[in-house]
Amino acid sequence: MALKPEMQAQIEVIQWVKKQQQLPPGEGYPPEDRADLALLYATFNGLFTSRQQAFNAKRAGLRRGVPDLVLPAPRGRWYGLYIELKVGRGKPSREQVEYLDALSSRGYRAEIAVGSAGAIALLEDYMAAPRLRVQASPG
Repeated sequence: MALKPEMQAQIEVIQWVKKQQQLPPGEGYPPEDRADLALLYATFNGLFTSRQQAFNAKRAGLRRGVPDLVLPAPRGRWYGLYIELKVGRGKPSREQVEYLDALSSRGYRAEIAVGSAGAIALLEDYMAAPRLRVQASPG
């Protein structure tokens, strides 16, 4: 079964991140940045499920509009990065735009990327910002 183009693009982004982790020391990102980049995860909101699985997922907290990829690593002036991935002529839904706007207004970098190349460029730009030092709370 062929993958949908958006899923293929997302896989390419994750593979790029994994490749960054495997580069020899001295190449690519320094260790602390690699550790940040390794936190990237997918939300799989667009995954097709059965009617029962979709019902249970909504009951368990799945929300419309949540971006596809999340990097919970503070950089520059942002608390983290959210990426809504689109391919070809794909356009974000109203819920996706509203969610991205809500995240942006709360200090997150939340953007739409077109294709895997767009998402990788966004990740590279985000990673170029200085690491934000956050003091962990005790306990």
